[in-house]
Amino acid sequence: FTVLKPEKSATAKINGLTLNLKIDRVDEISDKKYVLIDYKSGEAKPGDWLKERIIEPQLPLYSTLTSPSVVAFGKIKKGQIEFKGVKDSSIDFSGFKVTKVSEWNDLLALWKNKIDLLANEFLSGRAVIEPNLNEKTCKNCDLDSLCRIRECDFKNDEEES
Repeated sequence: FTVLKPEKSATAKINGLTLNLKIDRVDEISDKKYVLIDYKSGEAKPGDWLKERIIEPQLPLYSTLTSPSVVAFGKIKKGQIEFKGVKDSSIDFSGFKVTKVSEWNDLLALWKNKIDLLANEFLSGRAVIEPNLNEKTCKNCDLDSLCRIRECDFKNDEEES
């Protein structure tokens, strides 16, 4: 592989929303295929990209700009380096934990649609109380006095699930 761009700056324009981005790393592997890597020192869950509502949209957003064949978190902790992500099943790329995706172009298109939806919600001022992880979302938040989350009844939601 070849490291093409460490800390690549980019601009994304999504339905009138302009975002300035800094992509941690883009590598090139065989056949001009690209690997997108975002370094994390904490928990990183690629499965969050595959949920109904994307919880961590950063790398799916970056993928709309680069059309990668591998998308991964590089988890860095003292004495430990681990890569986790998703990849096109037709790519031979080893060395880290990946979920193979057989319909890669469908996944990239799905991510683009979900990113478009998130951008439209933001631009329209949507402020619905819909935390992705229900009460777990609030554990580390210091904005309790401003929050409307108590208006929601998560216990009933979780019992119905």
